[in-house]
Amino acid sequence: MNRKILIYAAMAFLAILLVVIVYVFFGDKENRHSDIRIENASLRAPLPGQTVGVSYFHIINTGGANELLSISTPVSPNVELHTVLQEDGIMKMRKRETVKIPALTTTKFERGGLHVMLFDAKVPENMSFVPLTFTFVRPPVPAKNKDAEKTYTLTVEARLEN
Repeated sequence: MNRKILIYAAMAFLAILLVVIVYVFFGDKENRHSDIRIENASLRAPLPGQTVGVSYFHIINTGGANELLSISTPVSPNVELHTVLQEDGIMKMRKRETVKIPALTTTKFERGGLHVMLFDAKVPENMSFVPLTFTFVRPPVPAKNKDAEKTYTLTVEARLEN
């Protein structure tokens, strides 16, 4: 009988310990930063006499689903998300309003696919890195109220390429 009591007490202790460990490492999901990071960010400056630049990077998502809403930078007043599609054997560039970032994936913005266009870009000659501010939204999981969507930003320094 005493042995059963000790086993139940040990199991209860281990369950409480597990709950504490999970809370310490994962905490309140509503106040935590997303599991998104941006790597290999580069910005190709406009050619002389031109005003259009392009940016490439990888979005690594180690958490749940997110959506990229927009990107901004102080060197361009008009930044657009774009993709390249092949239609009837012809490569065409199309503007995207948003880009879904699936859970546990790497979304690559690279030549011939997703990329960012910077219009009317003016990059100072002395810059070697350009700040890019990404705006994401996390969909509600499950929504307790209608304002459950969480918008957040990340800023990275993109390596300037000529």
